[in-house]
Amino acid sequence: MENMKLLMPMLRFITLTILLHISAVAAEGVLPLTEKSAAQLIADQSGHKVLSTSVDKADATLFRVKTLSDQGHVKTYRVDSITGQILK
Repeated sequence: MENMKLLMPMLRFITLTILLHISAVAAEGVLPLTEKSAAQLIADQSGHKVLSTSVDKADATLFRVKTLSDQGHVKTYRVDSITGQILK
């Protein structure tokens, strides 16, 4: 019984730590990105409608995401699938 009293705070701490880690991963997104998650990232960041996504022919670690703005402009973004960085 005494051992259980000592273990309970430790178990609560471990559980809370795991839950906080899961929440942080969910909030940050999971890397590496997929085509779908790269498209969602660009849609969220730019506010544009995503027209298409593809793997960059010159660099397979990059996704090309083609978008359409509210003004009718087409823009292509390059997204690093490993880091999640949007490249210019």
